[in-house]
Amino acid sequence: MVTYLLNWFRLVAAFCLLSPLLCFAEQATPNSAGDQAPFFISFQAPGSTGTFPQSINDLMVVTGYYETKWGDRGIADERGFVRYPDGSIITFAVPGAMATRPVSINHAGDVTGYYLVPYPPTTIPQYHSSVPQGFVRTADGTITTFGNTPNGVGTGVWLEPAAINDAGEAAGTENDGLGQIIFTRSASGDIEKFSFGFDSNDQISAAGLNASGAILGYTNPDVPERLVHQGFLWSGNGTTTPIIAFGSTWTIPLAINAGGTIAACYLSKAGLLNFVRDPDGTFTTLYIPGEREALTNITINDAGTIMGYYPSTPTVDAGFIKRRGRDVITFAYPGASYFTPAGLNNLDVVTGYYRLLFKGPTEGFIYVPGN
Repeated sequence: MVTYLLNWFRLVAAFCLLSPLLCFAEQATPNSAGDQAPFFISFQAPGSTGTFPQSINDLMVVTGYYETKWGDRGIADERGFVRYPDGSIITFAVPGAMATRPVSINHAGDVTGYYLVPYPPTTIPQYHSSVPQGFVRTADGTITTFGNTPNGVGTGVWLEPAAINDAGEAAGTENDGLGQIIFTRSASGDIEKFSFGFDSNDQISAAGLNASGAILGYTNPDVPERLVHQGFLWSGNGTTTPIIAFGSTWTIPLAINAGGTIAACYLSKAGLLNFVRDPDGTFTTLYIPGEREALTNITINDAGTIMGYYPSTPTVDAGFIKRRGRDVITFAYPGASYFTPAGLNNLDVVTGYYRLLFKGPTEGFIYVPGN
């Protein structure tokens, strides 16, 4: 995402759904107890110089973006893709866009994300060459765009979806050049905007959206003496609850599941830590390997499984999965010099991207952690 988060982070039985993967994944080797051993599947979008999966649904359909070349504005030509369980990949782009970046896919296969359009020429110096706008691509391939075009006075109204739920509702952040607010877009295309009554100097960012329409986010105070980031949960019915870790300098929620459990990070005297907040308000700090050395980006699925990554070496990250009541599982693509888990579904299957040292472009992966 182009939002503040990326500056910090540089988000039924399984067998029937998982079986398409098992049919073609040569790495899958059951152990003597009948359990499924962990395995990776690698893939690339056709004609790509880099493939970057972002989200995976419970039917093992993956979406993300891929790069082809660098354009005349110094921005990579980025297009969206959808990868199906049989390994087939379709690509798409918003017509006329400089770049198309999907960020989230729901169970039906609807995708939301943002695309970049150029600023119009003006006499005022440009600090950015493009401005993001929103789109939804339904499972049948229909693309609908929304947002506002640049206002032509050196700033622009930008809009970035963060997630789409199974009802087809998308939520994200909008900035009109004066401040940031939260928006929601219904499956029928109706858009609502919210400021939640925060201080007029606070910039508000969306971080997540769950099945019931609850929105997770955080404020970015725009006053130098108030550099304290605070999280919040909007229930969808008008109730806003602060999400602030005790003793923290700042708290940034990262993901929310269908039951209302929240995964978040916070800064305290002990360093950068992660926590889970249960629907009853109980906070539980997670002690993930490496999280004190660098910010650990985490997400959570409806089963309560936590997924993220941390620096396993000074230059390479590793992924981890923490299931409820079980130990942390760490994973990384063998030989990768760059490794980023990006999405988690409700079957604990992960998607993301990696690059081998001195070998080839960035590739996408699907990781099945086994039992």
